[in-house]
Formats: sequence, structure tokens, C-alpha cells
Amino acid sequence: MKDDKPLLLFIYPLLIVVIFVLPFFSFEGYDILKHTTSQLGAQLTPNAWVMNTVFMLLGGAVIIDSLKSLKGFYVQQVVLIIFASTLILTAIFRHEHITSLFTHNIEAELHSLFATIVGFSFVVFAMSMYFIEEEVKRKQISILMVFITTLLSILIFSMEPLRGLFQRLMFIISFLYLIDIFIHFKNGLNIKEKIND
Repeated sequence: MKDDKPLLLFIYPLLIVVIFVLPFFSFEGYDILKHTTSQLGAQLTPNAWVMNTVFMLLGGAVIIDSLKSLKGFYVQQVVLIIFASTLILTAIFRHEHITSLFTHNIEAELHSLFATIVGFSFVVFAMSMYFIEEEVKRKQISILMVFITTLLSILIFSMEPLRGLFQRLMFIISFLYLIDIFIHFKNGLNIKEKIND
């Protein structure tokens, strides 16, 4: 059995540090419970490049890991590449500034579009994993991920005072799930990949 760790495993700790530490070095009015990670990387925001760099690193890692780990599972690879590419695009086209001094603009509109695709493609990916996982427990985890990320998405839009908290929780859970998928498939722990080989 291989012991080839996914690249995402090394980027993940950086994500955790940045989403919880960067708020102290961001805009003065930033509230970690209320404001999102996108607002850490927003237009005209101090140290926004840090959050946006992490978004790009995460996207790049997911693309590389999906190509290496999910060989033969082309639907899942395509969906993850869409997920990762739009995540990178959310770093290029940034959220509007945290204050009301700056109006919603085309860059922010594109950011919102790409962020929506990120969330939707992740749910589609988790749902698709149900059909290729061999173990009942792992199938159940895939369905659970669909439920959790959908619920958190609803909470993000419906409970504004805790939007930042729910989004951070979604990031933590979602990328942990992806790391597990990449390790499981990359190391040949799934029966189907062994058959395909």
C-alpha cells in the first residue's frame, strides 16, 4: 500500500490558522462571528492577499489531488476541478469591502457567482461519492456531508450574526472530508480503484 499524502493535507493547517488569526490583522470592524472568510480577502481590506493566497493554494491542491487520487472516476474529477477553479476565481474576483462605503460592483458580483458555484459543486461531489464508495459507512458519510453543507449554507444566509462562524465550520468540515477522500482513494483503500487498476 502506498503512503502518499495528499497536498491538501499540508495546506489545511494554513487554512485553519488564517481564518482564525487573520481577523486580528484585518479591517478594524471585522467580526469573526459575523463576517466571512471572503470578507477577509475583500477589496481594499488590509492583508487581504493572505486569505486570497490561501484560497488559491487550496484550489490548486484540490485540482492536483483529484487528478492523482481519483483516477478513473472522471465525473468526480470534473466536479472537483470546477469546485477548485471557482474557489481560485473567488480570490481573483474579490468580495466588496466590509463597510457600506463601497457599493456592490461587478467584481463582487462575480465573486458571489463563483462562491455559489463552489458550494453547489461541493454538494454535487459529495452526492456523487455515494455511488462510487464501496463501504456502507462511507456512503453514509457522503450523504451526511450533503446534509451538513446544505444546512450550513442555509444557516449562513439566514443567520447573519453568526454567518462567519457557520462558514468557518463548513470550511473545516468540507476540506477534512476532501482530505479523507484523497487519502482513501490515493492509497488504494477502495475496492473499485483496485479493480480498475
